[in-house]
Amino acid sequence: MSLSSKLAIQVDKQVQWRGYQIANTRGVRVLVASSHSFQALVTGNRSYEVDLLYADSALEVYCSCPAFEQYGPCKHIWAAI
Repeated sequence: MSLSSKLAIQVDKQVQWRGYQIANTRGVRVLVASSHSFQALVTGNRSYEVDLLYADSALEVYCSCPAFEQYGPCKHIWAAI
């Protein structure tokens, strides 16, 4: 099962749709990828840094956009996933 399938129930459908749109327009530039961490520059209207870290059986996510700070998982994180 893909990561997006596992997390879909936890992320708003509109956020997912907007993330898919970014990913489909090649708005995700991978900077670092390993089995436990992922960093990307995700560009929609502006560019934001996205970090995914899998540690201690938990996924930690971060995005430098204002929406992430206010609401949590954003379209940029979903695009990276």
